Amino acid sequence: MSLPSLGHLQPATVTARPVWDEYRALIEDAIANDPRTLQTRIGPSEIGTGCDACLVSKLAGVPERREAAWLPTVGKAVHSWLEEGVFLDTHSWTIDRSRFLVETTVSVGEVGGVDITGHADLFDLHTGTVTDWKITGANTLKKAKPCQADPARFATAFRTYHVQKHLYGYGFTRRGLTVTTVQVAFLPRNAPSLRDAVIISAPYDEQVALTAIARADQWATWLQTLGLEATLAVAGAHTGDEYSCSRFDPTAATPGHRPTGDQLSGLLAPTQTPDASQGAGSTAA
Repeated sequence: MSLPSLGHLQPATVTARPVWDEYRALIEDAIANDPRTLQTRIGPSEIGTGCDACLVSKLAGVPERREAAWLPTVGKAVHSWLEEGVFLDTHSWTIDRSRFLVETTVSVGEVGGVDITGHADLFDLHTGTVTDWKITGANTLKKAKPCQADPARFATAFRTYHVQKHLYGYGFTRRGLTVTTVQVAFLPRNAPSLRDAVIISAPYDEQVALTAIARADQWATWLQTLGLEATLAVAGAHTGDEYSCSRFDPTAATPGHRPTGDQLSGLLAPTQTPDASQGAGSTAA
């Protein structure tokens, strides 16, 4: 087989030199300038955070301290392959792909007068199932596995993901679709097969979504009324349980350092006003 010459593409002088630093800079620049990295507006994937300080910071558009995050980039690549190579691929497999909606834009309501939109990974029109892919390491899979036998545990162990899946479900209902089931699919990043995948499914619960939106809207109202510093004072210190904590506060503890408390208690009363002396999540009378 004779292939055309590529010699004309090369400069006249070729000099050997180390190139990894150049390649790494290209990769990290692409990560840093990816639209998802640059996004400061809050979306459904962040509204359910258990840390009030993170939620307030995100609502206010406070810049996050981020390194060039390689693992989320790997996750993004797998998401793209699932979308294009599996659920939109019309050249293989026997299931009718028209039953799937992939990377669908949904709106989950308004927070502070702003429409909150996001892109849901997968919706199955035939079963009413919302699926959100999470490409995770062994520690997260180990943490998620007990939730299969005890789904109620998921709401505590993975609070942000628990809220996120119901928010996406709510978004699909707002687009006229019937949602029966919401699930998070933890796919192994390091395992040799999908046998180690952990799938956490639950019946769709609209109230989970509505409660989360109301909570975020309350904080947004306080931000508009009191300003960022006063609202952060009410929110209290970062819990250290969310990965976003260290992005907003470099002194925050490592995620998982201590359990997350119930910060929703007493938060959603329409007439409530913030009191910095006891904190927004206080259950004090």
